[in-house]
Amino acid sequence: MQPDEILAPLDHDQRAVAQAVTGPVVVLAGAGTGKTRALTHRVAYGVATGTMDPRRVLVVTFTTRAAGEFGRRLHSMGVDDVRVRTVHSEALRQLQWMWPRAVGGQMPRIQSSKIPLVATALTNRGIRLDDAGRRDVTGEIERAKAVGLAPEQVDADGVIGEQLADVYQEYEDVKAAAGVVDFEDILLLNAGLIRENPTIAEQVRQWCRWITVDEYQDVSPLQQQVIEGWLGERDDLCVVGDPSQTIYSFAGARSDFLLRFTDRWPTASSLQLTHSYRCARSIIDLANSVLAQGEARGRLRLASERDVAGEVRTTVYDTEYDEAVGVAERIGTLLKSVPASEIAVLVRINSMTARFERELQAAGIPYTVRGTARFMQRPEVKRAVSLLRVASKQPGQGTVAEQAAAALEPVGYTPRPPLGQAQREEWESLAALVALAANHTSVAELVTDLDERAANDDAPVADAVTLASLHSAKGLEWNAVFMPGLYEGGLPLRYQGEFVDLEEERRLFYVGVTRARDLVEISYARTGSRRETREPSRFLPAGQQRKAKAAKPAAAKTRGCHVCGKRLSTPTERALGTCRGCPTDVSMALVDELRAWRTAVVEHRRRESGKSLPAFLVATDAVLIAIAREQPRDLAALGRIKGIQRALVAERGAELLAIVAGKPVAGSGGSA
Repeated sequence: MQPDEILAPLDHDQRAVAQAVTGPVVVLAGAGTGKTRALTHRVAYGVATGTMDPRRVLVVTFTTRAAGEFGRRLHSMGVDDVRVRTVHSEALRQLQWMWPRAVGGQMPRIQSSKIPLVATALTNRGIRLDDAGRRDVTGEIERAKAVGLAPEQVDADGVIGEQLADVYQEYEDVKAAAGVVDFEDILLLNAGLIRENPTIAEQVRQWCRWITVDEYQDVSPLQQQVIEGWLGERDDLCVVGDPSQTIYSFAGARSDFLLRFTDRWPTASSLQLTHSYRCARSIIDLANSVLAQGEARGRLRLASERDVAGEVRTTVYDTEYDEAVGVAERIGTLLKSVPASEIAVLVRINSMTARFERELQAAGIPYTVRGTARFMQRPEVKRAVSLLRVASKQPGQGTVAEQAAAALEPVGYTPRPPLGQAQREEWESLAALVALAANHTSVAELVTDLDERAANDDAPVADAVTLASLHSAKGLEWNAVFMPGLYEGGLPLRYQGEFVDLEEERRLFYVGVTRARDLVEISYARTGSRRETREPSRFLPAGQQRKAKAAKPAAAKTRGCHVCGKRLSTPTERALGTCRGCPTDVSMALVDELRAWRTAVVEHRRRESGKSLPAFLVATDAVLIAIAREQPRDLAALGRIKGIQRALVAERGAELLAIVAGKPVAGSGGSA
């Protein structure tokens, strides 16, 4: 492409970035402002004008997904030889070349996970921790290495307090004895070999003649040290980031390198991207107001370039159960006009996804969980169910919730949440089980419920609503974003009665809001799982709090049995409208036939393709029960069943109608 063609699609600010192809450059880029577009066009423009040699250009991205997207965009503009990598992957590639030349022999093996070595170090020091505790200690060691702290320099505020220094040193000794290196060592060794070997350093710097670093607000001191080694005394460095999206400080990220870039490079070109092409006006207004409540350092005030106003809704529910049902119902309504793949539910802690998984499944809405295992597949939940199964066969004292709490003590359940992050996330999963127990008359009934949930816990990965943590949602976008749990203690998060870094929590809120193009739905429950009263999050502007609309309690058809009024707690019970002990107007014989048909479809697919198809992807139990209740006579009526997939009606509708009519179905071929 010609230089003018490369610049043509850009706005004034993006064009300024694209044309700044020499010397140090710092760009502050807000959410949805076309940062990737400006950067890719900058590289393409530098190549097209002869300023840059693509074979000597290095672009550093935060994730491999971002690297792939960057590379594809460059390829579409005819630029193919640029290296686009994460800092770790580039450092490793260089290290593999350096090692035989600077050290000799084969490079040490890379330890894929620190946890086994940390476990050995803990054992050697006589410290016993559960899996979550070992993960927390591992995280503390990773953070110490990322910010450049030696064992004797770490603080004593973590899970094992003053013992961390000894365990950190023991970990390094165990690692050395095993002859392996970890991921931080890749960076340390890369920086060290460049610093100590001028010839090698010069070769590396020839490879990295022009360096661009994306998401620079998330660079750690160790990563900064590596980048400076690649740069040497040159100044052809372009960094791009948004201080308001610094959400990884727990992993050593520091926005200081971005904010103080001009301290080191006084002559740097300092540019801004503030025109958001992603978010509608009302969403940008909320994002700006959230940031305005906090620290002003590096804050950008965004302006929406969208013609639509968009919508921000704030809803207050009575209970967490009502909130989950309400969100699922709202999503069900949205699906009439918005594809499932353009809807996301973003939560502060991974374990919060459990209740939304349950209600989406009960409503027959396809979903996928990003960045974590589905609730019933999490290791701590599987261990907990095993303990509850044992407890169900023994006499218990107290309420069902009290019995469940006692049964789960061996795997880490306590009345108050623990300190460590991994321990807290596991505890939240256990707490969700204890809260669920309050809806049952016995532990045995609870276990039956959990078994049913596990059996129906498969979710498709295509055209599905996304459930994700706010951290894992960074860099993504959807038409509609739901942000539940927006209360004091939920976001901002509170550990052991104390709030974590409030400004980082504010930035998390900002990141979540700016993932949405057209709609943001914020909600919280007045009452928590332990019956505590909650206050709305301080991050909700006063105007939004006044607009908060109290949702109606979940309808009786989803809350209680039609016959006895008992609360319905499983997807099957809600689909039937009755509890297990009461009669139903749905033919369970027909439901069983439909389930058998679904099993045959799954088995046929497995034989045909060699791949297992989750039953949920064919049709949920809720959909099958709805078919049995409505007994549709034609394809039009079948297509009106709530939650049924259009493809299923088109490809297998005749089979389903035949089963409803009591006619034999000839095989289960075809595609599902």
